[in-house]
Order: sequence, then C-alpha cells, then structure tokens
Amino acid sequence: MTVKQLLADVARLVFKGELADKLDNQTTLSQDEKRDLDLLLKGYNLIQSEVAAEHLSLTAEDRKFGKLIYFSSFSHAPLSIISATNDRGDEILFTAYQDRVKFERENWYRIRYSYIPDKKTVNDTFDYEKTKVGERAFLYGTASEYCLICGRYEEAANWRSKFEKAVSSPFSGKGKKVKGRIWG
Repeated sequence: MTVKQLLADVARLVFKGELADKLDNQTTLSQDEKRDLDLLLKGYNLIQSEVAAEHLSLTAEDRKFGKLIYFSSFSHAPLSIISATNDRGDEILFTAYQDRVKFERENWYRIRYSYIPDKKTVNDTFDYEKTKVGERAFLYGTASEYCLICGRYEEAANWRSKFEKAVSSPFSGKGKKVKGRIWG
C-alpha cells in the first residue's frame, strides 16, 4: 500500500470524496485539492512520528566496521540501539551516546536499532501495513490531525479518540482472534 492510497481513504473520512476519487484515478488536482492533499500528508507524517516514538518503532539492522560508529552512517536515524553482535552472533557490549555507538575494539558489528521513519511523500510505501498498529490507526490519526489543522476541533477530538483506541487495542493488526469460551 502507498501513502497516497491511505490518504485517499482518509480523504473519504473527512468528507473530501472528490479528492479521494482523483487520487484513486490519478487525475489532475485543483489548487484547493493540492492544498488539502498537502495538509493530509502533513497530518500523516505527524502521526507516523508519534506512532514510531510512542507506540511502535520500526527496527533495522546495519553491518558496520569500527570502534566508534556515528549514527549518521546508518541506513536510518537510530532512535535507540537494541543490540550488537559480532559476525559469529555473539552479543557485544556497547555504549550508546546521543550521536554514536562505541565498542571496546574495532571490528565488524551487526547493530540492531529502532528508528523513526523519514517523512513520507504520497508515492512512498506505508511502512506500518503489517504491524500491530496498522492502517486503521493511521486513518484515524491522520483524519484527526487534518481536522485539527483545518480548525474542525470537534471532529479532530472524535478521530483522536478513535486513534488512541486503535493504537492501544489488543486486537490491532491482522490475524488476531478472540479465544472461544464455553458458556454454561
């Protein structure tokens, strides 16, 4: 799923059906529709940062050489270092600083870390599609941010409430089922 597809669904939620249809059909947008799309994308990026920082950060692993390895050399900007191993798979002690990770000796390391994804454009991929947070939470959160930006405060509060329930629900994501009970 792309961010554009998700934003088309959000547009329907906030009564911007014509914009949603144009996004689905890839037709030219008016100036007002471009502005609305920019606001939807801004809301999406705000929610993406919030979800990554507070609910479910994404993880990555990079293989790096050195004793002192700066975060700027990683594939993504690390939020926190989860673990480090050598090439044999042994856990290695490290010290994480604000902008780097330090090891006792220079060597090759596999460093696993959490990160906040970069800001998205409409053509980027939706990173949380198969996670416990998922599409529904992003729909509600983005709708909330869009309504807040547009001064539609009551709607924003309603969507925010739905977003918070969606990110905290034990049934978020795919494949979750309620265990059957025997009554009687």
